Amino acid sequence: MNNNNNKQNIASQSDYAPLPELAGYRFYRFTGSDEDYENIVDIVNSRYAEPDFHSKTTVEETRHDYQYHGASCKNERDILFAEKDGQVVAYCRISQDKEKDKPYYKYFSMLFVRPGFWVDGLPETLLTWCESQAVARQKAHHAGAKGEHRYHCLEKIDYKVDFITKAGYQPIRYWDTKIHTLEHIPHYALPEGFDLRPVMPSQYRAIWEANNEAFLDHWDMNDMSEEDYQTWLSYKSYFQPHLFQVAWDGDEIAAMVLPCVDGLENESRNRARAWLADISVRRPWRGRGLAKALISRSLEMLKLMNLKEAVLVVDTENPNGASKLYDTMGFVTEERGISWMKPLIE
Repeated sequence: MNNNNNKQNIASQSDYAPLPELAGYRFYRFTGSDEDYENIVDIVNSRYAEPDFHSKTTVEETRHDYQYHGASCKNERDILFAEKDGQVVAYCRISQDKEKDKPYYKYFSMLFVRPGFWVDGLPETLLTWCESQAVARQKAHHAGAKGEHRYHCLEKIDYKVDFITKAGYQPIRYWDTKIHTLEHIPHYALPEGFDLRPVMPSQYRAIWEANNEAFLDHWDMNDMSEEDYQTWLSYKSYFQPHLFQVAWDGDEIAAMVLPCVDGLENESRNRARAWLADISVRRPWRGRGLAKALISRSLEMLKLMNLKEAVLVVDTENPNGASKLYDTMGFVTEERGISWMKPLIE
């Protein structure tokens, strides 16, 4: 691909930032070709030994996931590849969220770099391009509104903490990943007046809406759209309604725990792990022991499935004391993540 041609093709598109330049590297945007997907998979899977590696992926899964980015990330605009000596060694992308009920926009930069190539100023070049792409989008679609750049990394990866600090970002939130070994599971019965029911497709939207409502008082809530709902339904490694534990009070959803099992993650990491992806109790039903009962039931179910551990992520400043609740249930902190922010200046 010729960089000059690429530049000419996007010259008239105001929400496209120019391609970066770095000696020894060639940069180009995502085109949707089979080769692009193969390069993404190759880079992701090459990071197997990295401490923040999640799971191996496939072209099929990546193609499925990337088609649901929607307005948050337009792949052809917001994904950039870096090539050196004929080998694609990194890619980056940005996505955007809008804060709940406010004209305030957050742009998340994600960098995927092949081991051995966090050098030559490449990460800095990728991050700078992500920031430029965010500014281009903000100017084109939300001129005059405020916004910020975001980045996330694990606290234990010193070189990434140093990298993002030098780029002018400040830590704004901490997230603990907590793990339960599925031994010594405390038992809490479901309070009287509530019942559990198998989840039916006709209930999917009600579950989605009840969960979003329950999180309205949490930090960093975003506007949710129909596109977000369809994306939720599409992620099969996350959306597994046969595992959902939903407590009903008559015709009202009171609380839920939404477990999921990522088969590719378990296979690539050689473990038997489940995630408690969402745990929520709606306001009228808080303080009645519903969360404990549903977590207890979920852990018991996962143990019967021969899984060996359950994991969740919690905001260390959760306004409802969730972190302490999980500790009383037998969860222990495995690692901590950091959300970073830098103001977006047009």
